Amino acid sequence: IELGFGGVWVGAAPYLMFIPRDGDTPLPLGSNRAIPGPSSEGAKNGPVTQVPGLNFTAYALLDGWGSQDTHETLNSFIWGPDGWLYGCHGVFTHSKVGKPGAPEDRRKPINAGIWRYHSVRHEFEIFAEGTSNPWGLDYDQHGEFFVTACVIPHLYHIVPGGHYQRQAGQHFNPYTYEDIKTIADHAHYAGSARPDVTYDKATGAGIMNNDTNALGGGHAHCGLAIYQSSLFPPTYRNQLIFGNLHGHRLVTNYTDPHASTYVGKHGSDFMRANDMHFIPVTQKVGPDGALYVSDWSDEQICHRGSNAVENWDRSNGRIYRVSYDGWKPWKGDLAKESDEALAKLAVQTENEWESRMARRVLMEKITTMSNSRQKPISLLSIFDKNENPGWPLKTETGLRHHWLGSLLMPDSYLQTADFDAKHNERLVAQRVRSAASQPDFADTDLRVLNDAARKHPSPIVRRELASALQHLPQNQRHSIAIALLSHGEDKDDPMIPLLIWYGIEPLVGA
Repeated sequence: IELGFGGVWVGAAPYLMFIPRDGDTPLPLGSNRAIPGPSSEGAKNGPVTQVPGLNFTAYALLDGWGSQDTHETLNSFIWGPDGWLYGCHGVFTHSKVGKPGAPEDRRKPINAGIWRYHSVRHEFEIFAEGTSNPWGLDYDQHGEFFVTACVIPHLYHIVPGGHYQRQAGQHFNPYTYEDIKTIADHAHYAGSARPDVTYDKATGAGIMNNDTNALGGGHAHCGLAIYQSSLFPPTYRNQLIFGNLHGHRLVTNYTDPHASTYVGKHGSDFMRANDMHFIPVTQKVGPDGALYVSDWSDEQICHRGSNAVENWDRSNGRIYRVSYDGWKPWKGDLAKESDEALAKLAVQTENEWESRMARRVLMEKITTMSNSRQKPISLLSIFDKNENPGWPLKTETGLRHHWLGSLLMPDSYLQTADFDAKHNERLVAQRVRSAASQPDFADTDLRVLNDAARKHPSPIVRRELASALQHLPQNQRHSIAIALLSHGEDKDDPMIPLLIWYGIEPLVGA
C-alpha cells in the first residue's frame, strides 16, 4: 500500500489497483492521459477497469499478479526519488503482468525481483531481476536502492537492469550465465559456512559462530527503513533497520563503499521483543523522526508448508512507535504549503520524510497545471543564488535539487544534464539514471555518453552507464560498451562487468 496522486495504491493479487480519494475521479492526479487498455493505447479518454467484486471505486492499473505462494506476492511499495512507484516480488509466485485485457505477448513475467510503475505515464517495468523473497525496499541519501530478503541471502544493492543471485529457479534469459551476489559479508543464522560470508560479528574474522541468536536471530527478514532523520542520535543515521522474523527483533546493517557498490556489514540489534509472537513486517520512519513498526503478531512465524492448513490470527496485529528523547508529534499538511516552501523542504530539510513528501506533492501539483513550464523554472531558481543551500552536505542537497528538477521538468532538465567529471560522482550517476528512465533516452547525444564512458574516473558513474545500455536501442550500445570495457580497473568490480554483459548479450547472437 502507498499513498499519493489523489488516492491509494494497493497491491492485492491479481491486481495493482488505484483507489481514488474522490470516487468520481478515476485517474491519479497528474496523469497526462487515461489509463489505457490494450484496445485504446494512448487514448486521451481511454477506458479504465473497475476491480470486480468491490463495492467501492477501485481501478485496476495492472493485472496478472500471481498468488501461488501467498507470502511472496507484490509488496513493499515506495515512491522512488524519480517519481516511480517501486515494489518487490517473491521467487515462488509466478506473475505475468500487464494492463487489464493485455495479450500474453504484451505482458512481463516476474517471479523474483523489483518492479516499478510510473504514476503519470502509466508505464510498467521490471527494474531488476532475481533475489529470493524480497520484502523490504528503501533508498539512501544517494538514491541507491537496497533490498532485504525474507530468505538467505538477506541484503542486496539494487541497480537498474541487474540480474541478482536467486534463491531458486532460473533467470528468464538463459544467457545470463553469472549474476550479481549479495553485498552482505555475514549471515544472521548458524549453518553451513559459505566462503563469501563472515560469521563472527564481533571480530569479522570469518569464524563460524553456531549461536543463531547471537548472529541476529534467523534467516528470514522483512521490511527495511534507512534511517535519515534527526530524532535518533547521529550514529543511527543511514543505518539499515529491518525485521528478523525468527529472532523476534529488529536488526541493523550498515554499508561500506566498495568499488561501484557496497559491502553490507553486521550492525547491532536495534530492538528485541519479549514476545515470541512479535513478527515485524514493515518499518517506516515517520514525519516526527520516530520509527513505526507493524507487527503481524502471530504464533505462526512463516508459512506452514504446501500441505498444511493455513491458520493465521488476523485479529491481533499491532503498530509500534519507537521514539527517542525529545520526540514531539509532527503537525502539518504539506499539501497546504506554498510551492516555494515545498521546494525548499524538498532540498534543504534534514528530515528525509519531509523531503520525499514535499517532492511528491510538488510533482502532483505541477503536473496538473495546464501551463506547467514556467513555475518549475522559478522554483528551481530559488537555489541558484546559493551554491550550498541548506543541510547538511553539498552532495545531498545537489542530489535533491537534481531529483526535484528531473520530476518537475523531465524533458528540458535532463536534455541539459552534464555528465562531466568536474561534478560530484553521485550527482553524475543519478543524472545518468534519470536520463535512462526517460522515454526519449534513445535520442541522447551518443557522443556525450561515449565520452563519459571512456573518460569518467568514477566506477559509480561507469556502473550507471553500463546499466543504461539496456535502455538504448541495440544499434546504439556497441560504442559505449567498448568504451566501458577499456577500463581494466573494473575487471573485478562486482557489478560493472556483469551489467555490460547484460547490455550487450542481445548483440552477441545478432
